Amino acid sequence: MSTQGKCEYCGAVFIYDIFHNALGESIFAYCGRCGKLAVLDRWRLFEELNGKITNPTPADIDTRLMACECGGRFTQNAGPRCPKCKTVVSAEKRVAEWLKQNVPGASAPPAKQTNWSELYGIAVNKNFVRDNWRKPAAHPRG
Repeated sequence: MSTQGKCEYCGAVFIYDIFHNALGESIFAYCGRCGKLAVLDRWRLFEELNGKITNPTPADIDTRLMACECGGRFTQNAGPRCPKCKTVVSAEKRVAEWLKQNVPGASAPPAKQTNWSELYGIAVNKNFVRDNWRKPAAHPRG
C-alpha cells in the first residue's frame, strides 16, 4: 500500500511503500545516486557463497550487485532519496512516524533501526528492483 510522504528539505510530495525483510530472508540495498531500493533474496547470497556466511556484511553484498540503470551503485550504506532534490530520506527522522502510519501494531519503531536497510526498507515512487544480483562467474571447470 502506497502512502504519501513529504521531503523535509524541499517540500516535494511523493509516495512510498514500506518493505519488511520477511523474517530475515531479504536484504535491502539502495542506489547511492538515485535511491532506488533493491530487495534481495538472502538465500541467493548464501548459496553463492556455498553457505559460508549467515550474516553478510555490506562488502559481501555490494560487490555482487548489478549497477543501477541510472549509473549509480547499490550499497547498504545508501538510502532512499527525494525524487526532486535527491536528498536522502532520513530514517532517524521518519522511521517511527511512517511505520506507525503504515504497519499495523507498530506503535514504536523497531529497536535501534536508524537506517532503511534493517527490518524495514522503503521504495520512493515505486522505484525498486528485486534480486539484481550479478550473474555468478562461470565455474572454470564447467
